[in-house]
Amino acid sequence: MPWKTGEDSGRERGSRQAGSAEVGEGPKGMKGESAEGRSTKEVRVGPAGWSYTDWAGIVYPARKEKGFREAEYLARYFDVIEINTTFYNPVRAEMAERWAEQAGGNPRFQFTAKLWQ
Repeated sequence: MPWKTGEDSGRERGSRQAGSAEVGEGPKGMKGESAEGRSTKEVRVGPAGWSYTDWAGIVYPARKEKGFREAEYLARYFDVIEINTTFYNPVRAEMAERWAEQAGGNPRFQFTAKLWQ
């Protein structure tokens, strides 16, 4: 079975960071090596975007403190967030830097950009 849970990966159940899972060998040319010599890859799961008003009280706290930043909050629970705005327009470097700062509390965190055609 390529999907690994906390039990069969040699770690206690629930010890894995939320939003990520190791998987077996990936497509040709995309293999990674684990410490045990097995091929592994990582699948990251996270939300497609973060700026949605209807998430208040469901995903985000109903009452947000002053200075609340959605990306920073989500980075506590996920290792990846998709940037949707890049589908419609390129993002200014200053904006990307600000987002990276907001998610900086999670060293495993990555953004993925949805690109336009």
